[in-house]
Parts: sequence; structure tokens; C-alpha cells
Amino acid sequence: KNIEHYVVGKEIIPIEINGNFKEQVNDGKIHVCKMDSSNKLGIPNTEFTLYDEDGNFIDRKNTEDKGYVMFENLYPKTYIVKETKANDNYVLVEGNQERVKVILNVLATYAIYNNRKKGNLKIYKVDKDNNSIHLNNIEFEIYSEEEKKIIGTYTTDENGEIYIENLKTGKYKIIEKNTKEGYKKSDDQEIEIKWNETAEVVIENEKMKGQIKVIKTSESENKITGQKKGEALEGVKFEIYNSENKIIEEIVTDKSGIAITSKLELGEYKIKETKTNEWYYLNEKVFLATIKEEGEIVEINITNEPKNPEISTEKIGEDRAEVGSEIEYDISIKNDGNTVINKFTWIDKIPTDFIKVTKFKTGTYNQNLKYSLYYKSSKSNDKYILLMEDLKTHENYEINFEEELLNDEYVTEIKLEFETVDIGFSSNENPHLYAKIKENLKSETNFVNTAKVTGVYNKIELKDESTWSTLVYKLLPKTGF
Repeated sequence: KNIEHYVVGKEIIPIEINGNFKEQVNDGKIHVCKMDSSNKLGIPNTEFTLYDEDGNFIDRKNTEDKGYVMFENLYPKTYIVKETKANDNYVLVEGNQERVKVILNVLATYAIYNNRKKGNLKIYKVDKDNNSIHLNNIEFEIYSEEEKKIIGTYTTDENGEIYIENLKTGKYKIIEKNTKEGYKKSDDQEIEIKWNETAEVVIENEKMKGQIKVIKTSESENKITGQKKGEALEGVKFEIYNSENKIIEEIVTDKSGIAITSKLELGEYKIKETKTNEWYYLNEKVFLATIKEEGEIVEINITNEPKNPEISTEKIGEDRAEVGSEIEYDISIKNDGNTVINKFTWIDKIPTDFIKVTKFKTGTYNQNLKYSLYYKSSKSNDKYILLMEDLKTHENYEINFEEELLNDEYVTEIKLEFETVDIGFSSNENPHLYAKIKENLKSETNFVNTAKVTGVYNKIELKDESTWSTLVYKLLPKTGF
């Protein structure tokens, strides 16, 4: 082939070759295999640099997925293969190089081993609410994200700890296999092991918990507040006790009559009422509630007895009576409610235009008390006169007013004053009032005698009245032979 501006020559020129000449062919290869020293698996992403024997740079390559790298097109001579950068998970050994001689038509193979970078793992297993409680005998599996398999099973010691040495660097998952009774299993934990470091992880176990729900209602109708049976009671306080009889919480009912605890560990609890509404009695019963399952809400229905103060008196006399005759009234007195009554007083107002009191029997009562007897007369200027005091409720006293009063004097009112009586107070032998019907009354005259009882509870004034109507008749004189 001619060069531009020149003509190809046709002359043949002889060349002499001496015996020292050798043909140089660049078909030599070096095959480097990078392997893990423990499992002999190939290591990718490891950088190797090729130099000639004089240290001159030839080429640089990284190992492939299986840990191989091939240097090609090499002339037969000696080369230096040097690892210049290790895989991130492996330890680079400084000065890790090999002299390799490339021979014509021979594949030079070189295997280099690296140690995997390693670290340690320490697991602490504790109670979530109280980290000072260590949980022993809890089993964990360690899953390697790199190897896609479980690489070991470990159990916490008496201090709730697991220590694992020489784990390969990389990402792992800690899987809890079991836990203690009464605890919830924890979620899987992800952790990364770094070179020459100890990864520490605290894994908390939360105890299974539930709640106690108190529903507070009125046991029956409250005659003072008007609340109906089953109606919600607000503001009632309760104390919650654990199995060791220690107070762990106080709860108070809301407008719906509901009080609910915080989350409590599984087990048995006591509920005690400590404060209730003004017009209700404290329920002194101790209630038990057992939480058996995670998330369970144990409902306890508790009622309160309303304070219903109530008093009564009943007066029974004669329907018909003759002019000038003596009549008798039978009187009962009771505390019908479920509270004590203060200033408990019975009064009989005498219809003096129709009758004149002759005597009075106080009756007897079922509670051991003392009381006083008062009266008003036509000469007392509408003031009570103390007739007898410190009377005993188990004795029946009889007072003859015809002897006590002047001839022209008569009783207008009689009062028994008991001060405070307890629940269930009543007369055993009823009081009796005796009176004469006036002579001047016309036949078919009707009159009414009224008795009343009064009392006070918690600033509420109570009263009940009883009346009895009597028709007066007059016998006609006898006629005939």
C-alpha cells in the first residue's frame, strides 16, 4: 500500500533473522478468585490492581457476583496482583499481593481469601413498665438478611441477657419465640452489626393488660333528688386494690355513672367505694374483678341505696260517739325511712270546741331512748309546759289531766319530743288519748282531731299528719207508759 504522494515499490529485499528472536504473543490471562475464608464463597465488589514486575500500572478491575475477575491480553512474563480495595463487609489485608507468572497458553489462577468483618450483639430483655425487672428464659432466633435464613437460637440468662460474639457485619432480625406468662410477645427487632462494635438492643415486654369498668346507678327511686331506679350516679369515688391489698388507683364516675381504670395487669382486683353522693348511702361491699385476657374490660355494676327519710303517724278513734261520753284515740308513730331523724316530735292538736282531754298514755317504743312530754293549756298563753322529762321509752306512763289542771283549765295540745331516733323507730304499745265529748253539742255534729309528726334530716324538714273524724249523736229521751 502506497503512502500518499508516493508509489509502491516492486523490489524484494532479503532480511536475515538471527537465533535470539522470539515472537511475542499477548494472549495470557490471570484468573483471580476472591473467597470468604470461612465458607469459601466468592466475594463480589473487591478491587484488584495489576502491575508489572517493575511496579508499573497495567489494569484495575472488581470481582463479579461470584467473586471472580479476569485480567486478559497479557504478554508472558511476571505480574503483581494486588488487592487494593476490599468488599465493604470484609477486612482488607494490607500488603495482600501475589507475584504471578504468565506462561504462553497457560491460565494463571490465583485464589485470595479474606476474613469477614465481624461484630457482637448484646440483647437485654426487660419489663416495659419497669426496666429493672429482667426476663430470663426468653428464646430468640437471629435471622440474617444477607443469608435469608435463621443462623441461631439463643435464650436469655438469669439477668435477661444474651451475648453473641463474631457475627458477620450486616443486617439482622431478632425474632422472639416465647415469653413469660402474662406478657405479650414483642415485635421483631431489626439491628445492624458493625465491624469491631457491639450492637446493644433493649427489648421490652409489656404485660398483658385489661381494664375495670364500674357502672354506678341508683338502687331505687330517690325521693329527695328525684333520681329514678337505675339512673346514673356521678361523682362516686372508688379505690382499686391489687392482690397484695395495695391501693393502685382511684377512679370517679362521670355523668354517665361510669368510671374506668387505666390498663391493669392480668389478675384479681378489689374495688372499694370511698365516697358517694350526699343523698345516697356508701356501698360498703368489697367487689372483686378478675382480668383474664389481654384487652379485656371487666364490667362491675354497683348500686347505691338512696337516703329516703320518711316519718308517719296514724290516729284511729271512734266513728260515732254520744254526747257526754268518753272517747279513745289510738296513735302510732314511726320512722318509716332509711335514715336517722333528728328533732323527732309528735303533736296532737285538740279540737277543744268539741272535746276535753281527760288522760294520756305515752305508749312504749322499740328503741332505748329518753324523751319529754309537753302540753299547752287554755291558761298557758300558747306556750308549751314541760310536764315530764327523761321518760324511758320502754315504760308506758299515764297522765291524768283532770288531776293536773285547774277546774276551768283544759289541754289544747300534747307534744312528745324524742330528739334523734334511729332507722326503724316505732311505737310498740301505741299512745292513747282519752277525752270527753262536750254536753252542749248538737246531734249530728262532726269534728276532726289532728295529729302530726315532724322531724329533720340533713336540713330537710319532714312532716306527716293523720286526722280522725267523729260524728256526735244524742239519745232521745224515752217516752211511753
